[in-house]
Amino acid sequence: MREVNVHGKLWNVYWSLGTIVIIMFVPYMIPRAKETKIQSKSVVSRPRTTLLARFLNLVLRPAQILKLHPAFRPFDLNHLKMVAVLKADGFDDFGPREDYVSNFECVIEWLNKTEKSPIGCLSIYKFLVHCLEEKLRLRKELMDRDMIKCLEHPITKPIFIVGLPRGGTTMLQRYLALDPQNRSPLGYELWSSVQRNKENLELDKTNRIKIFEKERIDMEMIIPSFDRTIHKVGVTLPEECLCGMSIESPLFLPTFPILLNP
Repeated sequence: MREVNVHGKLWNVYWSLGTIVIIMFVPYMIPRAKETKIQSKSVVSRPRTTLLARFLNLVLRPAQILKLHPAFRPFDLNHLKMVAVLKADGFDDFGPREDYVSNFECVIEWLNKTEKSPIGCLSIYKFLVHCLEEKLRLRKELMDRDMIKCLEHPITKPIFIVGLPRGGTTMLQRYLALDPQNRSPLGYELWSSVQRNKENLELDKTNRIKIFEKERIDMEMIIPSFDRTIHKVGVTLPEECLCGMSIESPLFLPTFPILLNP
């Protein structure tokens, strides 16, 4: 726990200095959308990044070399779980099933072998911690007495859409969601799947939408073609991937075959 705090202070000092430099140059680095080229055999090429992303990578490269942030060191599941516990207000019960451990370790092993930019390291680190944090929050929610009563009334006739990435599952799901008799989870509901303010549900919804919208805007600033290369992402659009599938198996497209053949 002390190690996390020490490295956090070093990172805050470094990032404060970097922020001053970034503010000076941001006006000259307005991101421009660039289409991502698709190679033969449906293999997606390296995404086109913005000038801002390239500049940030340049600023953060010394921190990556010096390993000033845990994201710039080999990913470790135990460390990620510890950070997730802190973000989940100290709740540390990941549940009795250990299936997620092998899934996360499989992905982490692959990620540690790949070359990553500083922004890539930070984004992956943040995503892995977020998935584990959501797993904890869902576990805590399901242990709540009121939620246990809700589980006594299961969803009738659920619809499951199963398919490989790029197979049209999102399109099918969004077509089905057009039917008013169907209820599909929305983007912000999957990214922040547990209500934080149950006394004021409208305020809670607003805050969860803001959280997800910030993540979406940050991604668009770095990789403007993201939601056109994968699929359009929106806070109130029906969604089926994102964190919804990743709290048990953090899915990155290149790691999918590895999870099938660990």
